[in-house]
Amino acid sequence: MSNSKDILEPAISDQATAEAIHHIEWAEREASATASDINSIVGERIMDRYFEAADTLLLDGATPWEIDEAMVEFGFALGPYAVRDIVGLDVEHARRREQDATRDPKRRYIPIADRMVELGKLGRKVGAGWYRYPGGDGRVDDPIVADLGIEEAYFAKVVRVDYSEDDIRERLLLALINEAADLLQAGIAQTAAGIDLLTVAVYGFPRRRGGLMHYADTLGANVIVGQLEALREEDPVAWQISPLLQRCATDSVLISDTSTSISAVGASTLGGCLE
Repeated sequence: MSNSKDILEPAISDQATAEAIHHIEWAEREASATASDINSIVGERIMDRYFEAADTLLLDGATPWEIDEAMVEFGFALGPYAVRDIVGLDVEHARRREQDATRDPKRRYIPIADRMVELGKLGRKVGAGWYRYPGGDGRVDDPIVADLGIEEAYFAKVVRVDYSEDDIRERLLLALINEAADLLQAGIAQTAAGIDLLTVAVYGFPRRRGGLMHYADTLGANVIVGQLEALREEDPVAWQISPLLQRCATDSVLISDTSTSISAVGASTLGGCLE
């Protein structure tokens, strides 16, 4: 893994950024000394929720390119739809079918990705997915995909709204943080620092922000819970607040304080596409 100093600007004037980079460097050292196993459940669960939240935005008013631009502006290497085109929509489709039997019937299901597979839009490997890839190179917005979102919203009787970049980022980051907190609560992920390393090294979370849970700690659990409470009014199932976040907010403690050592947290096969 490359030294993070190699990718920094010549001088770091932002103390918070410097501390975030230092946190990731510490996590890398600890992980290299103690990690021995890879647990794909952590990565898969986090990315499943990320993609679900993105598809909800797509149905309710955004476009894939607006969503991707918002997350790249935050610092991600790629937005969720560009990632999914690399992974392959057929791969995701097969995973969703495996989850059909255990999916909560009360949970909102967004069928746009299934429609994409029916249309043969399987991603970059076939020249068309969430984006078009003319000549196999470049990435072009596809109005057919935007129209699918509008059509499915009509079928679902959804009144679409305009989302700002800040709205998009807030919802997707809260979805990631809440899911990761649930994984910590359940003991599936062992440490917040392990999730930080996973999200930076594998899933393209901006290194300068120190990883997902480090970023959450900079926001504060009380702020996060307040934002989630507002979203829970829209959808109490998808936005059910993690008990770990509620406890951190009540006790005024950092998420990182809920665990003290690095343990193995894993990447799913989605990971390599972001490096």
